Amino acid sequence: RSGEDDLGRIYGVQARDWNGEVDQLKIAIDKISNGIDDRRMIVTHWNPGELDRMALAPCHLLYQFGLRGDTLDLCMYQRSADIPLGVPSNIASYALLLTLVAQITNKKVGTFTHFLWNSHFYENQLPFVDELINRPSFEPPTLSINPDIKSLIDLETWVTVDDFSINNYTSGTAIKFPFSE
Repeated sequence: RSGEDDLGRIYGVQARDWNGEVDQLKIAIDKISNGIDDRRMIVTHWNPGELDRMALAPCHLLYQFGLRGDTLDLCMYQRSADIPLGVPSNIASYALLLTLVAQITNKKVGTFTHFLWNSHFYENQLPFVDELINRPSFEPPTLSINPDIKSLIDLETWVTVDDFSINNYTSGTAIKFPFSE
């Protein structure tokens, strides 16, 4: 870690620079682009040789792509899941990853499957969970992505937050869940 806000060699670093030499995400994208359905299209963030170089061992530790014809699916395994704080962001992040990879590989968006192990609420979060459970639900929003994004290089070089929009998003008032370690 190179500072308080640096998580070290976690998540994206492992996906793109495993042990300083393997770009797991690019390998998977290349196979998908070529229509290769390989059960080994796995990207892992769990690198036992570098756990001591991470601020926290990865919670969402691996994901796997699968092709069904021209439809792309994504499955993610999470070893530890803080339900109110982490899981909603994890779902949104991996759904976005599936949608982006489908777009840049010219595939249809399929199913995102999320496996959770050690799913938990912390005791100091329980009053807020009751509030969340008793809220009304809203229609889900839709995501728009700039159709000019066509490759991993595009994502690395020129894409900005302005290339994405969330439409028809409705939410309740913020619930400030306490963080627990």
